[in-house]
Amino acid sequence: MTDCAVLGFASLGTPSVPVIPTKLQGHFTYAEVTFSDAPMYEGTVSTHGGLSISVTLDMETANPWLEVSEDLKSLRWTGTQRSLPDTRQRFTHWACALGSEGFTSGRHYWEVEVTGNRGWSLGVAAESVERKEWVRLRPETGFWTIERFDDQFYINSSPESRLPVGQIPGKVGVYLSYESGTVSFYNVDTKSHLHTFTGNRFTEKLYPFCGTWDKNNKWLRICSGSDWINNRGGALTSQ
Repeated sequence: MTDCAVLGFASLGTPSVPVIPTKLQGHFTYAEVTFSDAPMYEGTVSTHGGLSISVTLDMETANPWLEVSEDLKSLRWTGTQRSLPDTRQRFTHWACALGSEGFTSGRHYWEVEVTGNRGWSLGVAAESVERKEWVRLRPETGFWTIERFDDQFYINSSPESRLPVGQIPGKVGVYLSYESGTVSFYNVDTKSHLHTFTGNRFTEKLYPFCGTWDKNNKWLRICSGSDWINNRGGALTSQ
């Protein structure tokens, strides 16, 4: 069975209010894409070399408006600012947190349960990303993420583009292949590929990234990789 626990982020004692994404701002532009346009990842990964990992959250990075569970596996937006040290590691604009363990090599897969949460962003982030000022969550700034905003899904790229998902995912798989320079996303419920960032040359430590601004205070839940990956003979593909 999948080891799945509720994902939460701790908050800081800082007067700044975190960024709540809005798709009504005039400077956002969207390019419509179809599923067939989404980059595909074809590759074979070892099912015995630590592919599925157990991710915990680093409370030192969590925005003060987020709550992190005691087991460091769950995250939710609270709308209430907590009083925590404003360290250099902590995000104070984006409502997000990083995983406690970063990666400089290898292939790593984890899942996040997002059922009921209508405002989230998932993926990976570089260690050197800006944490105190507003930046766009794009590869150019060290973020490889997709997000949900109400009933729409987006690829955070340049330009930002809509992501057709078909069935709304209740659980999203994230797969980092460091040497290949790829970050892939999967709808675990339908066992289908959502998007892959390709053509990257990673040179620094990368961390699991998770953010939420769901106003209904729904938790995100970080899980270990489920059996369907292993049941495919170790192959992660878009089929």
